[in-house]
Amino acid sequence: MTTSLRRRPGRFARFLARLADLFRAQADMRALTIIDPPVEYETPALHDGFGFRVKVRLQWTVRGEGTDADLHRAVNGRREGFRWLVADKVRHGARRFPPHLPEQAEAHLAESLVPIVVTEHDGTQVTCTPYVWIGSARPLVEFRQRTWLERLTAETAHETAQADIARLRELRALWRAFLSEGMDDWMTTYALRLAERKQDAAGVHTEMVDHRREDAQRLLEMVEKIIAGHRITNAYEFMVDSETVLKRTLQMMGVPLPPAPPNGAASPN
Repeated sequence: MTTSLRRRPGRFARFLARLADLFRAQADMRALTIIDPPVEYETPALHDGFGFRVKVRLQWTVRGEGTDADLHRAVNGRREGFRWLVADKVRHGARRFPPHLPEQAEAHLAESLVPIVVTEHDGTQVTCTPYVWIGSARPLVEFRQRTWLERLTAETAHETAQADIARLRELRALWRAFLSEGMDDWMTTYALRLAERKQDAAGVHTEMVDHRREDAQRLLEMVEKIIAGHRITNAYEFMVDSETVLKRTLQMMGVPLPPAPPNGAASPN
């Protein structure tokens, strides 16, 4: 009698069979994502003087062979415990930072709060990924707002002053040039008055004539004083005094001064 021997599968074949079983099991599993609404609360900062305002959102990913209701029950069974676990980690991490540095506390928690994965007895896999936002307490936010407003006010005032100075320099140069144009022309003043009082040309002209008449009268009085002074001074003093008085008179009336002699001032001899 003969017997047939059955060869056992090799190690590689057994590995492939197990791998195929695993893929079939994964293909039969359902996946579900659940996002909880964010929860806001306060947690202490360094030294407990002020706290941080915290907003935490939990995102769940569950995989299993049951129905959607079964997967929701798996999440509901873990939600309360995971919330406390995340809150403890947030509290422990936030207390390492002073209350005015929420950005540093948030960056630290973003690195330390990694997804939490658990596998239930029936093979259902529950993954919880926490997301955390950190902000300063309301009194610190209000203090920072006042500080920034004061800083912005000072910077705005400085910028406005710089603009005003630049504008004043520009106006100064324009007015200086404008006034310089009228230094050698005695009629400039009356021309400006005509520009301001366009409807009173006759009045401005009369005013100009009256002023010239007054200037002529003052000139005659100066000449009389010079002549009277000649009677009590010598010729040299008369010449010097007369030249000084006449120069001032001509300058006052707007008459150009004659050029100086080529050999300088006159000699007393």
